[in-house]
Amino acid sequence: LGPLDAPCNLAPPPIAGDVGPPQPMLEPFFAAKQHPIPVMIGSNSDEASVLAVFGVDIAGQIQKMRRERRVGLGLIRLLYPGVKGDEALGRQVCRDMVFTTLGYVVMQAQQRIGEPCWRYWFDYVAEAEHNTYANGACHGNEIPYVFDTLTRAEPTCHYVNENDLAFASQVADYWVNFARHASRTRDVLHGPVRWPASIRGRDRLERGGRAAVAGGAVADRGVRARGGGAWGGGGRG
Repeated sequence: LGPLDAPCNLAPPPIAGDVGPPQPMLEPFFAAKQHPIPVMIGSNSDEASVLAVFGVDIAGQIQKMRRERRVGLGLIRLLYPGVKGDEALGRQVCRDMVFTTLGYVVMQAQQRIGEPCWRYWFDYVAEAEHNTYANGACHGNEIPYVFDTLTRAEPTCHYVNENDLAFASQVADYWVNFARHASRTRDVLHGPVRWPASIRGRDRLERGGRAAVAGGAVADRGVRARGGGAWGGGGRG
């Protein structure tokens, strides 16, 4: 057996046996008809790493915009100062259009029905992998941190160090606290960095990893409140 390349593959693979939702996932959120429960949602700094599986040419997207929407591309560049080259810009634009924006849409929908939403930006890379993941945390890289399974997951179990393990423990604690305590009346997750939910009129984003090396950070409408050691401790430098 060998891998099949597009268009012969069906990636991502379908799952048999589960009942599919009766409507596209985002429609209830657009209509503010989602279940009234707290939500945690976020994305990683290099989510664009997965787009090749779907046949997306990230540099080609920028080149297409240059041909068809040159003025629009100029405006987009203003949002990414210092990012040079079609591949680098495409990586960030595609990431935000496909993944980052999704979290923001869900957060706004939660605000409309008065439910809290914890939104995060994950940028942590194990210290031994800094060169391997030069663009940041890839799609799915947060999973062994959320479940605190770095010592059991391949290949991280072979090279994680104490800093990586301490960081994973802190991340997992936030997820457990969310599952145990999150509600309309308990809209703060406690830890090394106090993490308040996004509620109506207060948009907040937890930033962890490379962008917060000296400590965890909560961005509140663009203003970062620094804290000590949560999501950022041991992050990429």
